[in-house]
Amino acid sequence: MWVYYLMLIGAVLLFSIQFVFSKCYQREKGSSFFYSMLFSVITGAVSIPYFLILNGSRLEMTPFSLFLAVLYSIDALACTVFGVKTLERANLSVYSLFMMLGGMLLPFLYGFTLGEEMTLIKGVAMLLVLLSMAFTLKKEDGKKTDLFLVLCYGVIFVTNGLTGVMTFMHQRATVAVVSASGFLLLSNIVKTVLALAVVAGIFIAAKVRGKDAMLVHGAAEGKRKPSPIKSWVVAVGCAVGFAFVNGTGSLLSTLTASYIEAGIQSTIGTGGCLLMSALFGLLFGERITKKTVFTLACALTGTVLIML
Repeated sequence: MWVYYLMLIGAVLLFSIQFVFSKCYQREKGSSFFYSMLFSVITGAVSIPYFLILNGSRLEMTPFSLFLAVLYSIDALACTVFGVKTLERANLSVYSLFMMLGGMLLPFLYGFTLGEEMTLIKGVAMLLVLLSMAFTLKKEDGKKTDLFLVLCYGVIFVTNGLTGVMTFMHQRATVAVVSASGFLLLSNIVKTVLALAVVAGIFIAAKVRGKDAMLVHGAAEGKRKPSPIKSWVVAVGCAVGFAFVNGTGSLLSTLTASYIEAGIQSTIGTGGCLLMSALFGLLFGERITKKTVFTLACALTGTVLIML
């Protein structure tokens, strides 16, 4: 059983690293809807051959797996789009809070439908992780909450949580399903096709209006200058790095879903990401405060406790 815990810890580490690639891409290309979809196209185009190789050059398909792959892809794109809109209006700590809350609570609750039991250790571990998340919140001047921002919070909460739920639905299904790598291959094919259709639609719409989609949909709407070659090399490199890191992490997480309870996996994933985020912050020169120590202690204690 411990080998699956080690695989899950590896997935947590990879998921923590992926934010670095995502942040670097946004720094180069902004956080508009257009460039978010373009990011999905690039990552999908890299992930498809990656998972095809991992799956022995086979494209598996069953009705249930294809159905879930479509829902999984739509969910992922929605999370990306509304995540970008959230970051435009709220600070990163609040964005991360709602993402991680959804990623932990919905799979945790879904676990009860699979017959998983609520124990005292699970409850204490979950409370410690929740407390850790609460202490990551930071106030930021000039950020106001409106109805659209509340909608964005709700969407990223639900969509990130549903990613975990659908993973468990697929891996614990009693009907015929494809392998873990086969499911991720299907999901990336669907996601890439959908994102490519959106990007093509934006290009066509801009062409009809006699404008350049690259300029109109940049970080500074209508004012962005053509990006130099170096910027594109960095952006594509970040997207490729994200694809490999996220893809490998998703595969490890999906494989462990067959052996680790949903409530335990979601708590370890959330607590681990909080822990790694705090540690990465120290590497980038953030000061060690009492708040940082308390956050690290809660996240580490909750993560270790639920593994016992």
